[in-house]
Amino acid sequence: MTISDFEKKVIAKKVSKVLDVRIKQSHHTIYNFYHNGKFILRTYHSHRTGDLRDFEVQCMKSQLKLDNKQQLLDLNNCPLSAEGYLEILSRKGLVL
Repeated sequence: MTISDFEKKVIAKKVSKVLDVRIKQSHHTIYNFYHNGKFILRTYHSHRTGDLRDFEVQCMKSQLKLDNKQQLLDLNNCPLSAEGYLEILSRKGLVL
């Protein structure tokens, strides 16, 4: 499974529909996500172009607190809505 440059941005944009996002540019693009003013999680990706490698996909999945790669794909491809993602975080006690 690979995630393209476009899809990296789609995932961050979709999550930002239900969480506040603060983007920091350094040697990576860093996304800090907040809910009701409380820091929830952070994910990042490099500035390089091309698909994410499998270990990078695994890291992003973990950073976004998803249970499996399919949830990451679903978040990107729309079967998992932004609200559904918020529900996953709620079940894990990360948001109230």
